[in-house]
Amino acid sequence: MEKVSIQQIAYATNRFRTVAALKDKGNAALSANKIDEAIKYYSEAIELDPKNAVLFSNRSAAYAKASQYELALKDAEKAVDIKPDWSKAYSRKGAALSYLGRYDDAIATYEKGLQIDPSNAQLTEGLTEVRCQKAQKNRSIPNPFSGPDVLMKLRSDPRTKAYLDDPEYLALLAQLQSNPQTLGSKLQDPRVLTTLSVLIGMDPGADEPMDTEPIYTPRPKRAEPKPQPKKEPEPELPENKR
Repeated sequence: MEKVSIQQIAYATNRFRTVAALKDKGNAALSANKIDEAIKYYSEAIELDPKNAVLFSNRSAAYAKASQYELALKDAEKAVDIKPDWSKAYSRKGAALSYLGRYDDAIATYEKGLQIDPSNAQLTEGLTEVRCQKAQKNRSIPNPFSGPDVLMKLRSDPRTKAYLDDPEYLALLAQLQSNPQTLGSKLQDPRVLTTLSVLIGMDPGADEPMDTEPIYTPRPKRAEPKPQPKKEPEPELPENKR
């Protein structure tokens, strides 16, 4: 049996500590919404430990948060390959597939994860959500954010013209274009409501008259003339008193 030197043990220990520190920094950056930093730390950790499924799973989450769904899927698939019995990896993969609109593949992924961990709430919720997304897509509801003239409309309207100079807004718009199902969670952002108003041609500040049914008012009845009392004939006077 080959002996392990003290130097090899020290090197492995230091590398393990470095990987753990980088992972913690990545987690902290992701929680603070510093996505680029999080991806950087996870990538550095992966270089030191390329067989760590947790690192690929966490970087997949960071890529998804940055709307880089192809990269998120690639990392999630790597996590599944490294640790095929880990339900979290299937959750990451299912989420990336649903963001890409590949609903059937996402459903199959969530179902496979539930075969491994039937009581996993995250997988169950993800499966329910993607089934709803598929049903909504089948109803052929048009996405107002994905038309060919979206940018032209937004640029020509003074309410949204300045938004297009903001990279954060452009990322938000790209997310709504690729995954309109996230609209409900974005409505607290006033820019989203304004954008929607511009794209569907609605002016929320305009007071439009209400379209109501005319109220029927019957004509007043004409007053019928009261019958004149009949005049009693005057009695005839005797001739000597006429």
